[in-house]
Amino acid sequence: MYMPLLAALLLLPALRGSAAQPCAPPYADRGGAFELRVAAGEARDFPGGLTVEAGTAALIEGEARVAGGVTVRGTLYLSSEASSKLSADWVSIEAGGALVAGSEACPVPPGVTATVELRDASTHPAGAGRKALAVMRGGALELHGGKGLALPFARLAAAAAAGDASLALDSDAAAAGWAAGDEVAIASTDFDPYQTERAVLVGVEGARLALGAPLRFKHFGEVTQGVDQRAEVALLSRSIRIVGAADTPGIGCHTIAYEGFAAYHVEGVAFSNCGQADAIGRYPVPPGTYARSNAVSDSNFRAYTVHGTQGVLLEGNVAFNVAGHAYFFEDGSEFGNTLRNNLGVLVTPKTTGARLGSDREGANGDLSVFWLTNPNNTLEGNIAAASPGWGFFVHTRLAPRGLSKSRWPGIRPFRTPLGRFFGNSAHSVRMCLEMEADGVDGGDSPAVDPNSPPANWQPVNADGSWAETRIERFSCHHAFVAGFWARMGSMRLVSTAWADTPEAVQFATTGTHVTTPGTSYLINALFVGYSDNTGDKGGDARYQRWDARLGRSVPRLEDVSGLYDGPVVMRGVTARRFPPSTASIGVRSYNSFQMAALSSVSGFRSEGSTLRFAVQDTSGDGGRTASLRDVDGSLSGYRGATLLPNQPGATQGYYSAPGCAAHNAFGLACPHKYVNLELGAWDWAAGGPPVRATLTRANLSPGAALDGQRLSLAGGELITKASRRGRYWNVAAAVKGVYLVSWGGGGAGSPAKAFAQCSSCSKGDELEVVFCYPPGTPLGAKNVTRGSVEFISANQDAASAYAPAFGTLIRMRAASANGTRFYYHRTSGLLFLRLQQADGWGGAAPGGYCPPAGCSWAAVDAAPSSAAPDAAGCEARVAALAGAAPKDAATDPFLAARLPAPLFDLAAACPNVPKPFCDCWGWTGCSNRACTAAESEACDATNLGPAPPSPPPPSPSPPPPSPPPASPSPRPSPSPSPSPSPRPPPSPSPPPSPSPSPSPSPSPSPPPGSGCASVSAAGACCADHCFAQANPNFSVGASFLEFASTCKSGGLGCLGSNDGCRFCRLAKANTQLHLPVCAACVCSRYGLPADQCDPAGAAA
Repeated sequence: MYMPLLAALLLLPALRGSAAQPCAPPYADRGGAFELRVAAGEARDFPGGLTVEAGTAALIEGEARVAGGVTVRGTLYLSSEASSKLSADWVSIEAGGALVAGSEACPVPPGVTATVELRDASTHPAGAGRKALAVMRGGALELHGGKGLALPFARLAAAAAAGDASLALDSDAAAAGWAAGDEVAIASTDFDPYQTERAVLVGVEGARLALGAPLRFKHFGEVTQGVDQRAEVALLSRSIRIVGAADTPGIGCHTIAYEGFAAYHVEGVAFSNCGQADAIGRYPVPPGTYARSNAVSDSNFRAYTVHGTQGVLLEGNVAFNVAGHAYFFEDGSEFGNTLRNNLGVLVTPKTTGARLGSDREGANGDLSVFWLTNPNNTLEGNIAAASPGWGFFVHTRLAPRGLSKSRWPGIRPFRTPLGRFFGNSAHSVRMCLEMEADGVDGGDSPAVDPNSPPANWQPVNADGSWAETRIERFSCHHAFVAGFWARMGSMRLVSTAWADTPEAVQFATTGTHVTTPGTSYLINALFVGYSDNTGDKGGDARYQRWDARLGRSVPRLEDVSGLYDGPVVMRGVTARRFPPSTASIGVRSYNSFQMAALSSVSGFRSEGSTLRFAVQDTSGDGGRTASLRDVDGSLSGYRGATLLPNQPGATQGYYSAPGCAAHNAFGLACPHKYVNLELGAWDWAAGGPPVRATLTRANLSPGAALDGQRLSLAGGELITKASRRGRYWNVAAAVKGVYLVSWGGGGAGSPAKAFAQCSSCSKGDELEVVFCYPPGTPLGAKNVTRGSVEFISANQDAASAYAPAFGTLIRMRAASANGTRFYYHRTSGLLFLRLQQADGWGGAAPGGYCPPAGCSWAAVDAAPSSAAPDAAGCEARVAALAGAAPKDAATDPFLAARLPAPLFDLAAACPNVPKPFCDCWGWTGCSNRACTAAESEACDATNLGPAPPSPPPPSPSPPPPSPPPASPSPRPSPSPSPSPSPRPPPSPSPPPSPSPSPSPSPSPSPPPGSGCASVSAAGACCADHCFAQANPNFSVGASFLEFASTCKSGGLGCLGSNDGCRFCRLAKANTQLHLPVCAACVCSRYGLPADQCDPAGAAA
């Protein structure tokens, strides 16, 4: 076992270029006196091993072939003047010994190569294993190569097309020592990470590289729409090479430095075929003091590992084609280290042998280019490119694990603030950056880590106050699932840029109630929907597809940039080039979790984007209760408006009021202040809880019936009352609103215990909650209590203070100075709770859901009943109470509220914005309305032919992935994707491009989309059907809702049976979408058997 250096960071000179003045090699002062010398051009065998004794020196200028190992107790030099090679089973640098190649002042020049090759014939005698370069206690490793120091990697100066055989760089590669014969890696700039390529240079002239073979893929080379998307070109060749012999598959070389070593200085070194697939702790570089401008390629496991170490510098390094995390912080005890200007390209999952659970890709793993287990480190200017996993993952633990656990028992990574995180970027990955306390890296194989803290991570300062996490100048493009995900309290993203990414930024919490205070800030952010980087047609369908209509690659999953949980404060957001059917700010799909009412936007700027804020999924509770405050009116034109869902046939009646204004670009803008109303109930008389609870806004809009103002919510498990079948619901409620709660339906009965709490409220905010019990339910003055808490706890069934009771509803409402109070009308069973927030934030800005003194709440202890009334019965009782619900604005301040005059004419600014469910998808000439059934049928008959007379056999392909489960706590991270097998590593001479994987044809003759070329602008609705027919994977995300509308109008004639069955399966599998009508429509349209459309049957 070993523990790398516990070292302080040395002060280091600046990196040297290859054009430095002539200098003397480190052995020049010996005057040619060596106890052992292998001359240039000589090849000498050492059949009995090689030992350099203490006080002696050896110089290898030719080739030394050692049978067994090399033990260094003196000094072993590799020549700086002639190319040399040392081959052995292992190298052990003992106390007082040193292996030296070049020096900081005089590195091995680019024209000279020093190679150490390690074979798999015998093992290191002190436990370092096979193919080990081991630095023991008191030993020193000094490797200083010149090639790559000045320019370890560059960017393209212009795009390179598939078939091109030359590259134009942004730097003078020739002057930096790049030369013919060198190997380079060109990073993917598309969603598909495997568009990364390797090439051999046949010529270098200034900044232009000549390649030995033409490129297979397009690589972008511009700063587009303010986002740098130029492909990185990494130099893989170096003056010094540490190579694992290709004698045992999966077993490469590794370096290891034991505690107490004298020096570990490595720069300008290429590590090839390193890392070992059968062991944890066998990695290319465990740095002690610094590792600079090195290149690790084709590693079986990891690239650079920081293990139990502080004060280390990794700068200007390259990692290419690496299995498992490339830049890896191992135990959680690693802090005070600096990673600066490093590049990771093509980091793939480790699928066999010893590994951590986090080395897997997909939703159940956290494979990443950069993996940090302790936040207290500095990351500046690093680039994570091309991986089916994450770019950066900051993962925290309760305490260090492994060998660090006993040495640093006081370290608490999950309470540790993030160090400097500045100027980093990621692209062509699953997700660019995630920060979360995850639990999938335990043991030597996939397992849950018992040292993982709760999901919500909140660091603290030295004085115990909440620490704010700051991410500055981060950029992300072409992430095929999402850009950013963080589950914590206080965050600040400053000057970030996001382009060509389905869901750009998401701030998550626990999803039920924020138990750690904090607000996330998004300051000066740039969101680009579609950049000028159109991608490559040859991408892998696991990560992207080609959209012929748009002429560009698009992610396998499409969605809007999503808000999640919150609260999120956005200031200075610019949205560029979003397609008309996609909003730059939206609410995450398939969201059943609470959305914070304090989320707001100001300084919003739209450039070439029509939809501004959208709630595309109003089936899940999160979407049905989402809101966004437009502080300065820059998004909607209405200063101070609250933006709310406005979907026809969904929740419009619940939110609409005479003072609101609707527009498809933002939904519904209302003048009212919205807060989070939290409801909970347990101990159900008939077993409970109900499948759904119904909220009715009981302020009657003029001419509107109560049953037109309903909102039904599924809710989630009230964890603190789980053993008593507790259920909670989070509601978007307007201050001064009146909300009726009905638990009837499903045979649950009424609850014995219930509570209502006002969160996201300011001092003095009031709202009224009406609990509906069976008529005659006994409830006295001591059955309602009140208090202020952060959240209900397991033993908090009552509070010490009784809520004041009033004899009439009018008196209760008038007693505004008495805080939370109630009136109970026993005859009707209606309990009116007037919630009033008692405490505020003082002079501080709100830092979460509840102020320090807590949120005001009321708890009810009532006699349960197995016959709970339904919503209609409860609404009838409310309407029957004279004066219980004001009917016009003159008697209700809620209805009297009005928006101010608009700051700008949004209708004129966005004349072509589509209506909800419009099928035009941004085509020129869109008439801003959905297709009629007749139009759809005419389109189908003209362009796609008649429907098939009978369905063909079921498609052999599996259905697309389902969205996250309905109500877990805490939630999973963003949507899962398949876990493909890794491709073989790129080769200098690539084989012919493989044919794309065939997709099942979804339609009869004529071919799918055959009539699309003739579709004119006036036939935009037909064009959408053609597009859907030609793209079998189209039916995901928002497309469900679009097809739902078309399906109900009978316009599914263009869907072939395979596509119909696929959609039917998806509709059934994604129960949050609640599309049984549409699923039935599709199934009956094609006569599909139930087992084909059932998710379980489809899986078979």
